[in-house]
Amino acid sequence: MHLQELVLIVISLIPLSAAKSEFVAVSTTASPPPRQRKSRQEHDNYYDKQDTCSALTKNTYLLEIIKLQNAQIGANLEKQTQFQQDAINSSIAELQKINTYVMTETQRELEEAKREIVANVITLLTNHLSNVCNLNQLRYTQVFIISEIQRILQEKLETSAAKFEETKQTIVGRLEGFEARATGIEGKIFDLEKILGETRTDILGKIQAMLDRIQQPSSHIEDLRQEIVESRELLKKVIRVPRNCREVQSLGNNVSGIYYIQPDLAPHLFRVFCDMKTQGGGWVYVMNRFDGSQNFFLNWTDYKNGFGNPNGEFWLGLEHVYELTGENPGELLVELVDWDNKTAHARYSSFSIGPEKEKYVLKLLGGYGGDAPDSLSYHLNMNFSTVDRSQNKGGYCANYFKGSWWYKDCFTVHLTGTYLKGDASRKAKLMGIHWNGFRDSNYSYSLKQVRMMVRPQSGDSALLPHEKTN
Repeated sequence: MHLQELVLIVISLIPLSAAKSEFVAVSTTASPPPRQRKSRQEHDNYYDKQDTCSALTKNTYLLEIIKLQNAQIGANLEKQTQFQQDAINSSIAELQKINTYVMTETQRELEEAKREIVANVITLLTNHLSNVCNLNQLRYTQVFIISEIQRILQEKLETSAAKFEETKQTIVGRLEGFEARATGIEGKIFDLEKILGETRTDILGKIQAMLDRIQQPSSHIEDLRQEIVESRELLKKVIRVPRNCREVQSLGNNVSGIYYIQPDLAPHLFRVFCDMKTQGGGWVYVMNRFDGSQNFFLNWTDYKNGFGNPNGEFWLGLEHVYELTGENPGELLVELVDWDNKTAHARYSSFSIGPEKEKYVLKLLGGYGGDAPDSLSYHLNMNFSTVDRSQNKGGYCANYFKGSWWYKDCFTVHLTGTYLKGDASRKAKLMGIHWNGFRDSNYSYSLKQVRMMVRPQSGDSALLPHEKTN
């Protein structure tokens, strides 16, 4: 309840007649000693004086109350004024922060817009000036660049025209610099066109001279080709290029190493490693693995042409194996070594594969001999498969076992698997180098070293207990 309302209540509770009644009651009760009766006029004057005193007392009270009220109102006004002043100061501080933030953001956006426009200008100049071929194209490019810049500026100005006005002026200045550079480029392009024109004339003259030579009668070319063929045949007769390592050996070469041969089916010479010691020598290495330095999980082209180093781990190439055995079947010798250096071998007196059009099929395999089980015969008549050309029945063996071979379903012999060193998991060993029956029969042992080699048939009947062909 407000102070003013309390004052009014107090005033209402003290009427002027209350003092008079109180005075009469006191007089009646006290019973003063009898005195002379006063006149009515004196009586009325007496009570008027009493009313006047009561009124003065009431006014004094009211005055004090009003003073208190004014003091409280002044205090409230001072507090309210201070509160409003604090609010104004806080608002001013907030406005200053907002103003600072807006100015900072505006500056940042202007800088970003500036960088974006400059980057676009440089990109446009780079992309278009590189394709300028003449003055008209250059001018068109300039117009295009200017229109692109105006489009970019328009997009930015739609959001805040005031923010980007300064940026626009900066870009205009940069454009003037670019136009000046473009003018310089025009001169350079003109000089280049002049040089290119002179060079083009010179080149056309040389081309015409070459065409004049080429357009001579084709009979001269055919005669030259025939002379080359005849010279090659004569050279073979004179030099006598060996067709295999057996013929290399017959020429008195008894040291194992790299030699050049050219079988009858081969269009040119190629390098091979000749083994001149094992079982009489004259062997061509088809494959050699002994340390895992060469990756054998390769594609069809690699297995066709061969890969690796003949002095190290390598694969001769299916095409060369076909050139050696396709027309005249040869002998096949496979040597195996385990991690205890225990050895075994398998020798077949007849071995031949088909050409690429027949998928290098294992065409002939017969006359087995040796102390390793005859596990390779399982693969007779099978096509060769690689990871990118599966040609076996299941169609998954090369990819699953990480190798390439004459897969059936899938193998009993797998000499191109992963080379494993040390202990390995059961699954890893399945991907290894295997000859079923040598060291195990469940593919849980991967071999340390394997070699495949071929040579012309020796005619040794002791090695022909049976013959298998397709």
